[in-house]
Amino acid sequence: MFTPAQINSLERTAEKEKDSIFIVEGKRDKLVLHELGMEHVIAISGRQLEEVVEEAARVERKRKAEDVSVVILTDFDRDGNRKFIRLENLLHSSGIRVKNSVRNFFRDSLKVTEIEELKKAARLVSRSGSMKELNRMKFSKKEGYKKLRN
Repeated sequence: MFTPAQINSLERTAEKEKDSIFIVEGKRDKLVLHELGMEHVIAISGRQLEEVVEEAARVERKRKAEDVSVVILTDFDRDGNRKFIRLENLLHSSGIRVKNSVRNFFRDSLKVTEIEELKKAARLVSRSGSMKELNRMKFSKKEGYKKLRN
């Protein structure tokens, strides 16, 4: 279970990093990050790590005008850490900047061992965003709910 402070931190991190390129292990991890609002998520899903790095490089080249970095969010088990080290080395040798602070946040502040664990938190973050939007509207919540349903 995540605390309100952790949910707030996750929401701020998701907003701040939404333009980063994320590399995750599987398709479910990718779905969770999409729920958090991350647009550029690459799943390893049984592919060679070199192929994943090539895809990250293509995405990075397309968005070169922006300050693009890659966040590696493999799981925090032995296999995930091995993939992380290998990917980090491959990305660095390709001249792509890796941002480790986000990975450290997920591990140290959110205390997750697998990215899939964020599924429930992602729902809370998106629900929180919906409530914030309702609170910004100029009509009552009751009217707002009617308008959202239509």
